[in-house]
Amino acid sequence: MKLNAEERLRLAMWIDANAPYHDRFVNKRPEQPAYDLAMDQSLQQRLAGVHERRCIACHKPAEVTRVDWIDIRAPQRSLFLTAPLAAMAGGTGKCGRAVYADATDPDYRAVLGLVEEAVARQWSQPRRDVQSLTRPTTPAKVARN
Repeated sequence: MKLNAEERLRLAMWIDANAPYHDRFVNKRPEQPAYDLAMDQSLQQRLAGVHERRCIACHKPAEVTRVDWIDIRAPQRSLFLTAPLAAMAGGTGKCGRAVYADATDPDYRAVLGLVEEAVARQWSQPRRDVQSLTRPTTPAKVARN
């Protein structure tokens, strides 16, 4: 197929304008505003509250309270949940000593609940970049000792 100069320019501008990525952009307003997990200051503060109590011996809370570590496909695999969880309980044990002995720890459950709530909101009110992702069809198993 041959394109004339105008068609070639139109195609190049469409690609350059990131039209394939923002295929839902043109003349469409979301019914409800998108939830931006990365910018949720309330979530950040609530997570930091737990990290200030539990992680301060080894970390500054800002070092571990990172919403970019949240796994939106499997919330329980978020780094600040797996690293402090004892290896025997399904964690990675990367914190050296276990901060959470198992998944029944009240602070572990609180953090997991906050993360699961934020992830559910992310999927129900997705930003455009998240709309392009495939939502997991089955929720990942959560350690519940």
